[in-house]
Amino acid sequence: MVIGRSPELRIKCFQRDKYTCVKCGFIGKEGHYQDFGGMKINLIADHIIPLSLGGKDKLDNMQTLCLKCNKKKNKKDQSDIARKKRKLKNERN
Repeated sequence: MVIGRSPELRIKCFQRDKYTCVKCGFIGKEGHYQDFGGMKINLIADHIIPLSLGGKDKLDNMQTLCLKCNKKKNKKDQSDIARKKRKLKNERN
């Protein structure tokens, strides 16, 4: 289970986006799956602005991504988090 994200919110996100990755257009279907609390799916309900960067756990801050696009975004998010931490550290000194 993903912390801070209800199954109902994920399903609403998938339904709104018609079970299609908003980045590449991949349509969820049989294939590679990740298990979310018993629901097997190859799409991720992703926070556009990550919770760790102040994003909200609301439908308007979520998007449907395929596993490949989500992996790319996660790498960018990690860079943004590291940059924000460095900035805060420099401001404190």
